[in-house]
Amino acid sequence: MPTPTVMSRENVWVFFRVGDVPCALPAQIVESVEASLDVTPAAGAPKVVIGLAVIRGQTIPVVDLHRLFGQPEPRSAGSCLVVRFPSGERAALRATETEDIEGVEETAFQPLAIPGGQSRFSRRVIVREDGRIWLALDPDRLAGKRVRKVQRAA
Repeated sequence: MPTPTVMSRENVWVFFRVGDVPCALPAQIVESVEASLDVTPAAGAPKVVIGLAVIRGQTIPVVDLHRLFGQPEPRSAGSCLVVRFPSGERAALRATETEDIEGVEETAFQPLAIPGGQSRFSRRVIVREDGRIWLALDPDRLAGKRVRKVQRAA
């Protein structure tokens, strides 16, 4: 994992996969990447919240991005990105795998074009140097009401 100095730079992104969906989040909001977490189911939690985990002494919701994006459950435990949203809430986001942490030039961002609509979680994509396209997730859109509801109850 890069140093906190590298992670705090605005142009650094964490690249990961959720099933077949290549995604990225600004490294500024990613506190850590955890190989596995002990998750306790949370009664009454929304379907995308698989439970609660204690990370560094604080109880936070664990959101399964596979359920959120309609992707099949991974065969392995995957990894969890522990994030602090701009609104202050924290959550662990379960992904299939974390791939890379890399600086991204502004020219790599392109508008997201979805025929007939908009993405609930992103407004743009990142076109990497090798030509691969990654969904640049908007942290404010990911932290919806479901996460806030569970965060308050925790």
